This record gives sequence, C-alpha cells and structure tokens, in this order.
Amino acid sequence: MLGPVTNLYLQQNVIERIENLESLSHLRFLVLSGNSIQKVENLLSMQMLKFLDISDNLISHLDIDELPPSLLVLNLSVNQCTKACNYR
Repeated sequence: MLGPVTNLYLQQNVIERIENLESLSHLRFLVLSGNSIQKVENLLSMQMLKFLDISDNLISHLDIDELPPSLLVLNLSVNQCTKACNYR
C-alpha cells in the first residue's frame, strides 16, 4: 500500500454525490470541482479535512451542519447557493 491518502483530486468528472470516502480518514485536501454534485453530504466522518473545493457544481443549498468542524478552506464559487442573500 502507498500509505494514508491525504490529498484527493476528483475534479472535472461526472460525480453526482459525495460518497464512499469514509475509509479515507487521513484526507486533508479534497477537490471535487467541475462535477454535478447537488448536495454537500457524507463529509462529517472526515475529521482531518482542512480544504474542500466543490466549486462549479449544482449546489443550490448549503447545510453547514454537513461540513466537518476541522474545515479551514471552503470553495463554493460558481454554485447557485452563493447567490442566496444570507450566503456569507
């Protein structure tokens, strides 16, 4: 094995759901930009995640309770949820 995965780049695919990442407990950097994700979900188990890029997806509503507390950087640009009046 290569050891624990800390960085994962999955941009520009046809990913529709964030799923099956539970086994990557050491993940710190995750890029899912340019996909077809509609909902932020299944990230709470990623307790070491610091950077998440889910820009350029189809997210219309962000539930911050779905984000791990360890997260320091979140990129949501080019998502419908950034146009909501209470986004910031």
